[in-house]
Amino acid sequence: MNEPNHDPHQPTDGAPPLPVFEIMWQCLKVLASLRITVVLLSLGIILVFFGTLAQIDEGIWTVMDKYFRSWYVWVPTQLIAEFGKVFFDFSKTTKWEGKFPLPAGWLIGWAMLINLLAAHTVRFKLTWKRSGVLIIHSGIVFLMFGEFFTGLHAVESTMVLQNGETVSFIDDSRRFELAIRTRKDDKNDQVFVIPGSVLMSEKGKVISRDNLPVDVEVVDCMKNTDIVKRHRSEGEEGLIQFDGTYFKLIPAGEEPGVKAEREDAAAAKIRIRKKGSGEVIGEFFLSLWQYRNYNRRLFFAQMRGFEVDGKTYQVELRSKRVDKPYSIHLQKFEHSTYAGTSIAKDFASTIKLDDPQNNEQRQVRVWMNNPLRYEGETFYQAGYIPDESGTVLQVVNNPVWQWPYWSCSIITIGLLIHFGIHLNTFLRRRAKA
Repeated sequence: MNEPNHDPHQPTDGAPPLPVFEIMWQCLKVLASLRITVVLLSLGIILVFFGTLAQIDEGIWTVMDKYFRSWYVWVPTQLIAEFGKVFFDFSKTTKWEGKFPLPAGWLIGWAMLINLLAAHTVRFKLTWKRSGVLIIHSGIVFLMFGEFFTGLHAVESTMVLQNGETVSFIDDSRRFELAIRTRKDDKNDQVFVIPGSVLMSEKGKVISRDNLPVDVEVVDCMKNTDIVKRHRSEGEEGLIQFDGTYFKLIPAGEEPGVKAEREDAAAAKIRIRKKGSGEVIGEFFLSLWQYRNYNRRLFFAQMRGFEVDGKTYQVELRSKRVDKPYSIHLQKFEHSTYAGTSIAKDFASTIKLDDPQNNEQRQVRVWMNNPLRYEGETFYQAGYIPDESGTVLQVVNNPVWQWPYWSCSIITIGLLIHFGIHLNTFLRRRAKA
């Protein structure tokens, strides 16, 4: 006589079911639904679609932060009109007002993780035949955590060096700052810094801080500007000068991701006032176009200066600078192209690393796909100064940079086990037949 079937999650002693456990189990079954998986995958495809379209007007890093490294995003309906202009012959002047919400990358990613773990809890059994699938899913989970921590902690910067130059700082090209510099002693400078975020938020106001030698009035501040040649004309504002040539700064929107030719070039008009009295010492129109590490074609732009109480100061707008305990000296930069073309065949930098704190000193050659890794940072050969007088290194600080390699290895092992088991089963059945 067959025994009656029992639900393993129901008590067998005739007592009523445990309410809390039953509710939790029902919730897990809902979360493990394959329908939820399909919905989340569909939302991911839609998010990638709109995130790609958004790069028509916004920079790639802005899109990454808004669409993929956040919990939700308000998508402009104008993006649909932009898509229609290209593929469905919408009017070029079509304007769609308004926005609609969409789950962003982190929300979709965490929801998919919960859905996957719930499915394993409810449906999947821990057997040898399922071991490959479990290992594959473990690798996917590891990969998702790696992307999450990369979004939280990874920082990309640049280091620009001319041949024979030694540098002990990197530039965070996504942020800018106002630097006021004076000579402290024979070997050291004293630098006072105002972050670009403060300049933007304090537009039209006077910034007065105890740690600043002067007060700074922010007359105007622009996140991005274009530059065009101009003849010197009296009274025209927004002119900057390089080697006797005048250029006009024109306010511009953010550099779109579809172009990605350069980072945003911020600009600011400031008045330096004597601390306490409000007396105007000088007025300056500054831009990242004047910063040597940004505008590498106009490499020798001069810093502007003023005097207070017999002390000389220099002021510049620059990318956010991060000082390092070590220095890098560029010994030689090499660049070669394929014969008869301007296509880069190879470009490489021979550098000397000097870190007195760790008693580290060595020569390294950095070239394409062969970076230098040191103190948690990776130095890639990213570009060069247009006249080939120096190099541009991309510096990436990502504490979980190895996680994608590990997760891909785990997934590969899982695939080999999974298909190996099925291949073995197939061969046995075939041998018996």
